Amino acid sequence: MAKEHKLIKEIRAAVYTRVSSDRQIEGFSLEAQEDLLMQEIGKRGWVFHELYTDPGESGGNLDRPGVQKLIKDMKDHKFDALIIHKLDRLTRNMGDLYFLIDLINKLDIRLIINGYSEQIDTKSTMGKIFIYMTGIFAEIYLDNLREEIYKGLSKRAAKGLRSNPNAPYGYENGDNLKLILKEEEATVVRQMYAWRIEGWGRNKIARNLNSRGITSKTGVQWSEKMIDSVLGNLTYTGAAHWKKADDPEEKRIIVRDMHEAIVDIETFEQVQKIKERVRDGFMSTSPYDFPFSTIVKCAICGRSYNGKMSKYKETIYHGYRCNGKGRASMNCEASEITESKLVKLLMARIDVISDASLDVDKVIEPTKIDVEKERKRITKKMADSKERRMKWAKAMGDNKMSYDEYSMLIDGDQAQLAQLQKELDQLPEKNVSKGNRKEIVDRLLHIRNEWDNMSNVERKRSLAMMFNRIVIGKINNVWKILAYELNE
Repeated sequence: MAKEHKLIKEIRAAVYTRVSSDRQIEGFSLEAQEDLLMQEIGKRGWVFHELYTDPGESGGNLDRPGVQKLIKDMKDHKFDALIIHKLDRLTRNMGDLYFLIDLINKLDIRLIINGYSEQIDTKSTMGKIFIYMTGIFAEIYLDNLREEIYKGLSKRAAKGLRSNPNAPYGYENGDNLKLILKEEEATVVRQMYAWRIEGWGRNKIARNLNSRGITSKTGVQWSEKMIDSVLGNLTYTGAAHWKKADDPEEKRIIVRDMHEAIVDIETFEQVQKIKERVRDGFMSTSPYDFPFSTIVKCAICGRSYNGKMSKYKETIYHGYRCNGKGRASMNCEASEITESKLVKLLMARIDVISDASLDVDKVIEPTKIDVEKERKRITKKMADSKERRMKWAKAMGDNKMSYDEYSMLIDGDQAQLAQLQKELDQLPEKNVSKGNRKEIVDRLLHIRNEWDNMSNVERKRSLAMMFNRIVIGKINNVWKILAYELNE
């Protein structure tokens, strides 16, 4: 009987090589790796498919052209085996290692690692164990390498030296990356800060620069994000600074006066203050036609008053309307108020606060309450409410209380909680201390004395920097400022 002959499939073998820099020690160069791996293909009698290589690339991730083409061709079943010199040529990252090994096994690709005293073959159990263990050590090595790099960057930053080869807009690099001022660009940076202080938004600044044909450092048009980066970069104050990307801001290393400043620290901090107040909702990003918009709050519902323009016999009138008015959920009954009336109320309040003959403790707040004590009282009541509701829910779950009883208690408690929240929202957050009274009075007097000379932009900016909120309402049908919170 004739013997059966099985067809032997030719094994197509791919080769992958990598070095992290052009300068490698003897025996680990691209050429040396390729020679050893090609010899292995010859010994096994396999067919060479293709060489995949990544010269001068790190093994920290798979974002490399050579390895990406390798993965694509692997998925397209263009080869049957992959030969590498050592595992760290393929990757030093444990997550990437698991991905690659899993892919290799799913596609039934044979991985041969040639550069150890005993050759590793992924088809064996011991081979798989070795690969995973080696990968762990490779990742530890990479973590240690990163840590050493961070240590070096930290030491350099502590000396006020920069490590970023890209000079920010307004500067160019000198020796040892020291920043040298570029006056033409520096003028634009100063203008950005001036516009922001005047009340311009980031989008408006970007549009203005783009319309003038002023491009960024890389020659592209300005965006809000790019403007924000300039307005928040401490470098423009003459400081060198650095921190790890995932570290909190408190860990930033700052060394002052390392290069010529474009803006002074006071201007920089003023812009940061504006940014914080916009972020926290104390300063409107809306148009500046209405200086009191969003700063004035309603005593009835707590919502903001927004500007409203009307026209009568060719005359334009500015007024303000509570944002809660006309809402389906709660139609606030607060009346509208004219801007001229608001100005009179504000000036009268400034006169009271700035009257040196009055005891400061008597003009702190019109409500004459201990703000912190009142806040603690309300907060405790709200906490007690939460604890009560948890106990009631547990009692109902244990069948110690009926649903009807639970529902009745919850409804009553919810109404009380809503009232407490309203009281807390309307409570001024800060009192004026005797120590900072003079500074506050000076700022308020500046608003009163210069009001008629200010533009609406300047008025809104001054109010926003002075007050977090001004609460208004009617008592006996007369408008009054019932409370206010100063931005100290």
